[in-house]
Amino acid sequence: MKFPWSWKFIYATKITHITFSTKAHALYNSCGARKPQSEGWLESTFKVQKSYWKDKCNITYNQHLLLTKSLKEELTAIRNKCRAKLPDIDGITKQFKLGEPLDDNSASAFVSLIKDTTIYCTDAMLSLSKRIMTESVDLLTKQPPCSFNAVAIGSLARGEATPYLDLEYMFLVDDKSTEAMQYFENLAITSYFLMGNFRETKLSYMHIDELKGWFDDKAKNGFKIDRLAPGTGNIPTGNLVDKIQNYFIVTPEKLSRRYEMTTEQPC
Repeated sequence: MKFPWSWKFIYATKITHITFSTKAHALYNSCGARKPQSEGWLESTFKVQKSYWKDKCNITYNQHLLLTKSLKEELTAIRNKCRAKLPDIDGITKQFKLGEPLDDNSASAFVSLIKDTTIYCTDAMLSLSKRIMTESVDLLTKQPPCSFNAVAIGSLARGEATPYLDLEYMFLVDDKSTEAMQYFENLAITSYFLMGNFRETKLSYMHIDELKGWFDDKAKNGFKIDRLAPGTGNIPTGNLVDKIQNYFIVTPEKLSRRYEMTTEQPC
């Protein structure tokens, strides 16, 4: 029996509905980034979202467009302000005389400029990430089943954010029942959709082996979730290709035990 290509793709990779949704969503957005004048790709990405959500979300297509536009405008404003903060950096570095003691004034000016820009960028990207999470909660028809926190990890947590970071984060939750896990899984995927709609994620970042050589995406990565590939994926659902899923939907107690293990086991 011969299957259509899409069915062979689903069968061969044994992927979950979550994986299929995130990868299909990334593919349509990547096509849309190549042909932004085509309305069809916008509609296709929205259909993937609705297919995943089913009755979990009531957003309309026009609301989807307006939300995407608003989030992208906020990201663009952050990038523009970061660039505006660095007009004098070339002049400062030209004063460096390599091989000689670094002039204290030049060094101080350089460090202050970078520090000020990094602090601004970290605060601004944290605010944008918080908005994405708030919008994601508001999009879902059900309220959170328990108290939780979305916690940044990686460069954003270290205060080293750039306007093109890959967002790493986890959910700290009070309840890990089946119902709660389903909700936080849906919330995580919803946040991935909102970030994916920036159209700044290369397909290679999404680990779609079936498209290698078929659809080489040469665009550079921009703002995105952490990489979906083996050994990576510091996001609530994990990297979706390893055996452990939802690794970063965790109770505070479990997180504490994991940290204790890292202090007792050699690498």
